[in-house]
Amino acid sequence: MPRPAAAARLRRAVLALLLPLGLASCGSVWWPGGDPADPEATFARAYWYEAQGATGEAMRDYDVVIEQHPRSPLAAIARERLGGLGGGGPAAAADPGDIAQGDAACTAPGLYPKDGRWCGIVRKRFDPYVQVEVTHLRFGTIWALGFSRSVCTGNRFLGYFSYGERVWVPRTCLVTGRI
Repeated sequence: MPRPAAAARLRRAVLALLLPLGLASCGSVWWPGGDPADPEATFARAYWYEAQGATGEAMRDYDVVIEQHPRSPLAAIARERLGGLGGGGPAAAADPGDIAQGDAACTAPGLYPKDGRWCGIVRKRFDPYVQVEVTHLRFGTIWALGFSRSVCTGNRFLGYFSYGERVWVPRTCLVTGRI
């Protein structure tokens, strides 16, 4: 029979493996899943992401609350928190040559091997982050299944089924240009 301390370590290790996959419950809320139709669960998850330092995920979930539940009282709070995460609110005026809303943007050259890149349309800006809708993926080889999770992929895997997804990435990961 395992000792109580060893059992607790084992429980924590199993939860650490299962929580990111959405296969385990953390209290009464499923992390990182949750019901997207419930603004309270989505807001709570965004707040949890913010506390963990996962700014991109927090911004994504606050944005979901604002867009899908505009009449909820949490939408105003989500706007305020989103503005705080983005350095004081939406970018008012872009510098010449900078990425603006509606521009096509791709990952910076040399970021991925063999000229791999992903591109999309900039949907929103909250400096220093931009929200990009994925429209083009070039892996650099036919054997690649996608781009692994990193800061420049919005901390999510981008693969063949990622077209149309919106990801929050730092402005420094992108360059403007044709797709």
